Amino acid sequence: FQSPEMSGGKAASLAAIQKEKEQLVLEIQRLQSDIDKYEYELKNISIYLTPEEKKDPKEQLASRAKFKFNTKPQEGIAFMLENDLIPDDSPASIAKYLYSAKQLDKQVLGNYLGKADNAKILTEYADQFPFAGKSFMTALREFMFSFKMIGESQVIERTMEIFSAAYHRQNPDFPLTAEQLFILCYACMMLQTSLHNASAKRDKSLSTVEGFHSLLGRSDLKNLDRQFVKEIFDDIKAQPFVSDDAVDELGGIEPGAIEKSGYLQKQGGSVKSWKRRFFVLSSNHLSYYAEQRSKGKPKGSIPLQGLEVREADDGKYCFELVKPPGLDGRIKAWKESNSSRVASKHECYRFAATSVEEMEDWMNALRRSIESSDDSQV
Repeated sequence: FQSPEMSGGKAASLAAIQKEKEQLVLEIQRLQSDIDKYEYELKNISIYLTPEEKKDPKEQLASRAKFKFNTKPQEGIAFMLENDLIPDDSPASIAKYLYSAKQLDKQVLGNYLGKADNAKILTEYADQFPFAGKSFMTALREFMFSFKMIGESQVIERTMEIFSAAYHRQNPDFPLTAEQLFILCYACMMLQTSLHNASAKRDKSLSTVEGFHSLLGRSDLKNLDRQFVKEIFDDIKAQPFVSDDAVDELGGIEPGAIEKSGYLQKQGGSVKSWKRRFFVLSSNHLSYYAEQRSKGKPKGSIPLQGLEVREADDGKYCFELVKPPGLDGRIKAWKESNSSRVASKHECYRFAATSVEEMEDWMNALRRSIESSDDSQV
């Protein structure tokens, strides 16, 4: 409303002040958003630091870099470069840092290294490993357990090819060429899927050493020493060389469908007892089963939108899902009861891992899923 007595000059001045006020409000909102972002980072990077490291500015900077990488890898790399944690943006420098850095989320690292655009970084990353003099399976396990590989055929093929070349460069006297090593690696992946992937159709021909040897024979590796083949077969049969919660992803499940899976302890709601459950993080939901990837319905599911994940202070390697401060009430979720779905009565979901690394992996995976869910609602 403008008074009839207000002169044109005063009206223009008032309009300019109003416009400046609106710009200041927008700037304040932007600054508040930045403050909230930094407070969120500061609240969460503490899980990467020991009490002594929290006093060291360099360690705090490194911790921020890890947090940023585990949340958004590209932003993390940019932050590392800006703060001289990485000397330059060459594949070798980036790979050296990723290899030496501790507490990077293995799934995030695997997704980053698995991108076709980052093949040179993956090549340099493989060359960081001291493969010289190590047995084939020891080197393969060491390499594959350092990250979680995406279960896409092109990524698997590229990863196995890069590992084979790196192993051959460091072991030039090994009786197989880099090309033959690649064939062997791929055959090992097929064997692992057949032996350890519950969701994949089992290949009965790969259930014995003879069947595995026959597969290699069809791939121009028929002259491999039988004892060598048996050692590989027994090794993979005893334990997969890809981390447990990545095994299912290698068997044909739609890429990206599962963000993370594995066993955790879950605390009950009304009765505060702990039960071991198999959890699957997918499509912004955390579902849990009595056993690993059972074909039946999950025992319960928690939609993650609008929730927060934080470390719990009442137990070792414990973390929890809660509503943000100021939002009270039960978490919207359901569980199976007497063959029907019922609403959950939880105001907090509490979980326990077996190590600090496992706890951090789950917390980071849940944060990414929550952030992607919240972003999709903007």
